[in-house]
Amino acid sequence: MKKYIRLICLVCCVFLVTGLVTSCSTTPKTDKESATKDNEPAPSFIPVETPTISISKIFSDYIVLQQNSPVKIWGTGVNNKAVVTVTVADKTATAQVIDGKWEAIIDPVVGGMTEYEMTISANDTTNILKISKVMFGEVWICAGQSNMNILLGGVTGGAAEVSKASNPSIRMYRCAMPTGLTDSDNPENKYNSEWIPDDKTISKTDKINMYSATAYFYAKSLQESLNVPVGVIVMACGNTLAHSWISKDAMLANEEIKSFASITTGIKNNQSGIFYDSLKEQVIPYTSKGVLWYQGESNAPAGGELESKYSVFLETLIKGWRADWKEENKPFIIVQLPKMPTKPIPWGTAEQWESIKTAQAKVTSTVANTFLVKTDDIDKDTDLHPLHKKILGKRAADIVISNVYNK
Repeated sequence: MKKYIRLICLVCCVFLVTGLVTSCSTTPKTDKESATKDNEPAPSFIPVETPTISISKIFSDYIVLQQNSPVKIWGTGVNNKAVVTVTVADKTATAQVIDGKWEAIIDPVVGGMTEYEMTISANDTTNILKISKVMFGEVWICAGQSNMNILLGGVTGGAAEVSKASNPSIRMYRCAMPTGLTDSDNPENKYNSEWIPDDKTISKTDKINMYSATAYFYAKSLQESLNVPVGVIVMACGNTLAHSWISKDAMLANEEIKSFASITTGIKNNQSGIFYDSLKEQVIPYTSKGVLWYQGESNAPAGGELESKYSVFLETLIKGWRADWKEENKPFIIVQLPKMPTKPIPWGTAEQWESIKTAQAKVTSTVANTFLVKTDDIDKDTDLHPLHKKILGKRAADIVISNVYNK
């Protein structure tokens, strides 16, 4: 009996000593650590094969990213607080999913002809997204109406460019049309939401044929002068008025044009902010050098305030887009309207046409870092859609090379 009592006492002593040692060796929690654990537990994810993150559609194979600048990459995620990792060109950035969205910023990369692979992963999935043939160079947003939209294959010298396409360092991305507009509204936009290299061994000839002619010749001249890849993002549609390209909030904040912020009738192309909303959804805040803007043809014959207040519309557009990109001095290159068109029919009056041209000149003389591309000496013909886009593209590029790149 005594033997059993001594054994029980020994076991109790062992437990007592072990407890004291454990208690003494544990570091007391600070108040901050206690709060973190009790109130904001760190997320713990078991990686699954199912994709839990996605990347914006504009980030796809053959993409061109802006060189020598922090580059924004963004997308969506299922699990808030999941951590997304983006890697490209030996640069890595991370971002946390917040309210279903994430945005990572890649450190600047020097441009060149090297192609990279971009990977996007997250700590809540084993699935890895990959984007191939990524290049770093110069990126420009090219926007406007039909003269920005007109096809490469249909202008002077365009067919020859299509047939010899062999420069994959020139790449174009056409944005999809706003919801509610179809291919019949804009057949030039058949191939959208993909990066198309200017190389017929990579891209179908039909896709290159449907490049924006203005954007292509602009990109080609920049690429030849700067000797780096050039990517152009095109958002263009014929028969659009200026207020369809401006945010409703920006118009409401301007007493002179606030009445144009709530137009929901008439042709869909010209409803308030419809193209702005689509551009914001698809492109903003894509890191880019500047904007080439070619619009105004429809405002001239519209008359009234649509014509007389064009300078206000244009200034509001520039200010609003710069605010969205958080670049208050983002370069804007404004293509001035050509000669008063008489074909296929007279397009407004000579006074209306000159009113828009005067407004464009006024804006570029008063708004910082905006530049005017004059065009009325390029085409002898007075067609609404002048065909010498090669001359126009080079002229715009020469202005940019001199005033933006200081070369």
